[in-house]
Amino acid sequence: LNYESFTIDSVDKKLLQPLLKENAKLMEKIKELSVKISNIEKYIETYKDIQSQNESLKSNIQAKEDELDVLYNLIVKLNDEKEKLTQKIKSYEQSLEKLV
Repeated sequence: LNYESFTIDSVDKKLLQPLLKENAKLMEKIKELSVKISNIEKYIETYKDIQSQNESLKSNIQAKEDELDVLYNLIVKLNDEKEKLTQKIKSYEQSLEKLV
């Protein structure tokens, strides 16, 4: 059968109805898949946002770790200075005791 031989009167409804039903089923499936695709696209966007936030947090953590390293080194230096000053004070106290 070729397309040109079909007319409105000659098309058998028994042939057309199953095709229309199948077409309706396919259209419903397309709608369902469209919704699923839309949801997947939303999930992908959410994932990208979370990934971006994660990278930002990693960067912030690294910056804070660097700051902690600087502060730790400062504390070590201050403790060393404290020890030196404590020794000087003891030395001065001993010298003062000798003078008294």
